Amino acid sequence: MSQSKIRYKVQRETRNVLRRVGMTTGSRLVVAVSGGQDSLALLYALHDLAAEFGFELHGAHVNHSLRGADSEADAAFVGQTFQSLDIPYTVEQADVSAFRETQKISLEDAARQLRYDFFARVVEQQGADFVALGHTSDDQAETVLLRVIRGAGLAGLRGMDFLSDAEFSGVRMKLLRPLLGVSRLETAEFCRTLGLQPRLDESNLSTEFSRNRVRLEILPQMEAINPAVKDSLVRLSHSMARDYPYLESQVDRVKESVTF
Repeated sequence: MSQSKIRYKVQRETRNVLRRVGMTTGSRLVVAVSGGQDSLALLYALHDLAAEFGFELHGAHVNHSLRGADSEADAAFVGQTFQSLDIPYTVEQADVSAFRETQKISLEDAARQLRYDFFARVVEQQGADFVALGHTSDDQAETVLLRVIRGAGLAGLRGMDFLSDAEFSGVRMKLLRPLLGVSRLETAEFCRTLGLQPRLDESNLSTEFSRNRVRLEILPQMEAINPAVKDSLVRLSHSMARDYPYLESQVDRVKESVTF
C-alpha cells in the first residue's frame, strides 16, 4: 500500500469511529501510548484529526517497571513524543511485580489492573470523556481466540467493541478503540510513512503470557491451515456483535414462560 493510501486508511478508520461516537468540539480524550507502533499510530491519527473535530488530547503512559532501563527509555520516548506534538500528558510509574505478589494474580493481570486504574485516575483528573486505546484487528482476532479457548459464551465471542464502558478504581469511563479496522502490519507501515521509530517491548516476545502464546504460537499454526484465519476470527466477532442483541431479546421475550 502506498504511503498516501496507508495514511488515508488509518485516518479514515479513526474518523469513522469518532463520528460514530458523536465526537464534538470540546470533547476531551485521554490517549494511552506505550511507545509501540499501534499506540503511536493512534496518537498521530488523533493529533491529525483534533482540529477537524475540535477535541482536546491528553497523553497517558504508565511505566510498568518490568524491564529496567528499557522501561525508563520507553517513558522518556513517549514523553518526548507528547512534547513534540504539544500534547499535555501524565506519566506514572507502577510496581507491577509488587502488586502481583500482594494480589496473588498473574503478571499479565496485574499489569492490566494497574494500567487501567491509572487511566481512570487521569480521566477523573482531566475531566475526560474517553480513553483512546490502540487495539487493532490483530488484537481483536487474538481476543476472540483467547475467549474460545477459555470457554466464552456467545457474548464473549463479540470480542472488543469500538466503544465500551468500564469501571476501575470506582471511576466510570468510556474506552474508545478507533483502530479495530486496522491491522498491525498497517500500523507499522503508517509509522514508517511518518518516519517514526516505535519502541520494541521485548516482553511481547515472551510466551509466559497467554496472549503472546496465542500470537506467537497458536495463530501461526492456524494460519498454516487458513492463511486468513485472523480475518475469519474478526468476522466472527462482527457476526456475534450483530446477532447477539437479537438473540438476547428473543430469550428475554420467552424466558418468563419457560419452566426448568
